[in-house]
Amino acid sequence: MTALSVAAKSSPSGVRPSAVWPSWPAAGRPGPALAWWRRQWHDRRWWLAAALTAGGAGLIPWLVLATCVPAITRAWDWSAAWTGLDSFEALGLLSTGLLLLRRDARYRLAAAATAVLLLTDACFDITTSVPGAGRVLAITMATCLELPVSVTCAALAAHRS
Repeated sequence: MTALSVAAKSSPSGVRPSAVWPSWPAAGRPGPALAWWRRQWHDRRWWLAAALTAGGAGLIPWLVLATCVPAITRAWDWSAAWTGLDSFEALGLLSTGLLLLRRDARYRLAAAATAVLLLTDACFDITTSVPGAGRVLAITMATCLELPVSVTCAALAAHRS
């Protein structure tokens, strides 16, 4: 059977194979955009990405609350909140270090979480500090300790070995 006789036969769907006739129109096949949407419909990662994107976009109106929040608030468990954040940072640094020593690939997850915790701590330290010496100390701690360690953890999390 020659290539010409194979080409003369049509496929079960009635469409000639495009490998034989590349210029043959794709009759009966969806266009590229529709085919892309059909593939995405069955891809769980696409649904997760779409849900996360929609959630992030849905939170944008909450930024209006920044203008409505009172300038002074009283937090009853202020020390417990800071102690909790610092203990999670310590746990993240310890787990990242131990997993890295064991050459366990899960160190990237711990490093990513620790990077976010340290960045959050630096941001909260600066924004909640008292103007003057307290703010200078918070900025110094953030620039000399928390942000460099956060960047290091983020680099570890992104590293492929």
